Amino acid sequence: MDNASSDGSANMVSKEFPEVRLIENEENVGFNKANNQAIRISQGKYVLLLNPDTVVLDGAIEKLHNFIEQQSNVVGIGPMILNGDGKTIQYECARQMLSLWSEFCMQSELNLHFKRSRVFSYVTLDYWDHKESGYIDLLSGACMLCKADILREIGLPDEDYFMYADDVDLCYRIGQKGKIYYLADARIIHYGGESSKQMHCDLWLVRAESTRLFFRKNKGLLYGACYKPLVVFAQLIRISLILVAFMRNSSAPLKQRILPCWGLMLWGLNSRKVCNR
Repeated sequence: MDNASSDGSANMVSKEFPEVRLIENEENVGFNKANNQAIRISQGKYVLLLNPDTVVLDGAIEKLHNFIEQQSNVVGIGPMILNGDGKTIQYECARQMLSLWSEFCMQSELNLHFKRSRVFSYVTLDYWDHKESGYIDLLSGACMLCKADILREIGLPDEDYFMYADDVDLCYRIGQKGKIYYLADARIIHYGGESSKQMHCDLWLVRAESTRLFFRKNKGLLYGACYKPLVVFAQLIRISLILVAFMRNSSAPLKQRILPCWGLMLWGLNSRKVCNR
């Protein structure tokens, strides 16, 4: 799958790997839509979702495949994901399911003040070092191996998501058909941020809008309707914590910290829209 790249990689694949069926889009149609083009023509037992800004280490894909082959109850599996330094772990690779409470902890930044607490630790489970394998709610969309028949049964990745929460939505749906597993022995490097660099808008707002869409689609209209007021209230808590930190250390970047809070409050009050795609 080539999503209108300009680095010559499509020509390279055509010449060096003629046995590969390459889909070349004339324009960038987005991550999920491009993935779905490939999934629809795939014929394998499994579907691998893998971001282009990744490096696979030590046979990680084979390890994922071997494990899921041996576990009939596992429908999706993902590896440990490392940052660009190849050492530190991106905790997004194994998370718990989103809820209004977890979103409140993140939006208010209470999770940053109580990292070791299982109550306030948000979705990324900051109290856990992620070095042990186990069943989990959410995997990162940067690398995820799923059973193809399950994807076709529940529906392909939702193209309504522009960025963020698409992997949450997918894991929520496949998790209703079986277990999701995090395999710490398999590792990849994810450099990340390349898609977001192309967006000239507040990514906090994009994430908030995607989360609201996830709640509305999967938890119901009432649950989704509660999200914006929750975000507004959480920003009041967040601003209070920022001001306390500023009073203790006047060199803290106050304006830089407050502006995202203000933007989210305006979004929550329907006074600010997410930027165009």
